Amino acid sequence: MALLQIHLEPTRAKLEAACGRQEIVPLAGQFIEGKLSPSSTSLKPICAASQAIEIESAHFVENMTKFYNMLVEYEETKNEMRLKEQEKLEALFERNDLISLNIRGEVLYTSRSTLVRIHDTKLSTIFEDKMSVEELKQDGDGHIFFDYNPNLLRELLTIVADCPDDHDDRRNGLFRSCSDELKIFARELGFQDYYIDGSQNSTERFSKVIGYGAVLTQDKCCASHTNKCWWNQSHPIVIGKNLYTQGISRLQLFVAKRHSRMFIGIVSSSFVKQSSLDDNNYSYPSIYGWNDNSLIFNGYEHPHISNVGDFLREGDTIEMEINCLDKTILVLNKRSRRHCKILVDINHCPFPWMLRIRLFHSNDQICLL
Repeated sequence: MALLQIHLEPTRAKLEAACGRQEIVPLAGQFIEGKLSPSSTSLKPICAASQAIEIESAHFVENMTKFYNMLVEYEETKNEMRLKEQEKLEALFERNDLISLNIRGEVLYTSRSTLVRIHDTKLSTIFEDKMSVEELKQDGDGHIFFDYNPNLLRELLTIVADCPDDHDDRRNGLFRSCSDELKIFARELGFQDYYIDGSQNSTERFSKVIGYGAVLTQDKCCASHTNKCWWNQSHPIVIGKNLYTQGISRLQLFVAKRHSRMFIGIVSSSFVKQSSLDDNNYSYPSIYGWNDNSLIFNGYEHPHISNVGDFLREGDTIEMEINCLDKTILVLNKRSRRHCKILVDINHCPFPWMLRIRLFHSNDQICLL
């Protein structure tokens, strides 16, 4: 209505100029009362002005209709363009196409396939779902904004982009040679220890007893020496079920009962088949480990090579690291914090490796935690 009043303002001015403002009201009253006929000379200026108003109104309505149709067409075109842009974005998303990131002001280009290459990280969780991507903060140029250290993110994405295909063993310890700063950053992004330093907690169990006088209990997590015959002593060997060929595996052992000595170490699986194996003199080069105050490797016992005396006590918890990447084994006594590492010669002790325990005295017991 306001637009109509503005549009008809010139016509109203013409009407007042033709009839005089004071004459309009009386003449209209006489016409309503029937004192003036439509053909009266006095009404001619009013009728002419009225016709002009009708013409102007018609033009206004026509123009407004055109304007409305233009608005409708504009909205339809805008929606169509929005849909096409959305389809384009979805197509780019499905094709693992280029993604631009604003990392504290630095623009970094990468691909969605790189961001989701390693699963169960913050990056993969975001970029595997296009709805999550659409909700991310963007700068004025459409770059996705992340408040990360640009140098660390660039280095991390380079390593991930160059890493082998999924489920490849070579991904183990992907960031192992990187700086501590990058390792911390990778952990903050949800990368597991398997990728950072190659380590993983082992779900080890005992599986085999060589010799006699030992039993496996508690779902094969505990090995106990049960031979009480003093005239026929036995030194049973207990072997774990896992085969160690890659990465870094950690397991914990609890020394529940111990008399004087106990062997903890590894053996090559190729030697385990010799079920009659008797290693009182540790003459088999495939055996590596600790026998209380002695180190065993390359087929010999080395009692003075390292200060590991009184390494084990009853009630101790031992963390054992089996490092196939560096070809080493390490034990850490959590009570004393003393540790000892042995370099394994794979020519003498080829992969796969297996856990090897030897119990020397009745009632000795060791358990996997």
